[in-house]
Amino acid sequence: AEGYLVDVVESGEAALEQSRAEAARAPASEVEAEAAYDAAEARAAAAGADEAQAQVQLDLTARNRARARNLFRDGGVTQSDLDNAESAFGAAKAAQEAIAARGRVASSAVSQARAAIDSAKAAALAAKASSLSNEAVLADARRRLAYATLTAPEDGRLGNRNVEAGNRVQAGQVLFALVEPHPWVVANFKETQLARMQAGLPADITVDAIPGLVLHGTVDSIAPASGAQFALLPPDNATGNFTKVVQRVPVKVTISDDSLAQAGDKLRPGLSVVVSVRVR
Repeated sequence: AEGYLVDVVESGEAALEQSRAEAARAPASEVEAEAAYDAAEARAAAAGADEAQAQVQLDLTARNRARARNLFRDGGVTQSDLDNAESAFGAAKAAQEAIAARGRVASSAVSQARAAIDSAKAAALAAKASSLSNEAVLADARRRLAYATLTAPEDGRLGNRNVEAGNRVQAGQVLFALVEPHPWVVANFKETQLARMQAGLPADITVDAIPGLVLHGTVDSIAPASGAQFALLPPDNATGNFTKVVQRVPVKVTISDDSLAQAGDKLRPGLSVVVSVRVR
């Protein structure tokens, strides 16, 4: 499952990069389409001016032809003059039709350029939407991949392992115990020894498993209640039991880095130690 999720994440990253590239290219395509539209409008305007000029020339040759026809009937001009007027009119009419055709082509190009701008804008919106969609897909794939990876809150060594590779696990199942590389000591001092004890005082620690070595540490904190109060079944003196029992209060003592280096790999959780706190 993890390999499949890794493939999904990689494909999602590739799709996101592609959609981002398309979104980056979209503004340039839109600018190109707008430039093409401006050029098409300029050509259409020029074609309109040419068409107007051709129409003026056509009107002039039409009047000259009509005049030549009237004069020819009255014998005022020769057949050659009439033929020249007819030829000039035909040439002007052909030129006007050709220029009008170019004008229609220019107008069509303007419409196409306008459509290209709309298409470029739509492509930009689609690319942005695709990028957002791919970002959501990638985030979901990364989230699911994160579920397939268990990350320890601290560095340490595994112990009391209850699973093997390939086993199926359930939410809340205890997989193993994690022993941190920086152990500390919980010393249960009598309540009569706490009068001058406070955080920050130096402490000496001897470990039964490491004879001859004295570790140095510091009082980190004192528990807010005696150990009896935190027991599974705290004693209840309301039943008439008035025997006074000296209570013990847990005191956390941290070990200095130098002492940890001296102890090496010999310290283990649960070892018996003797703690002396210097209160003077």
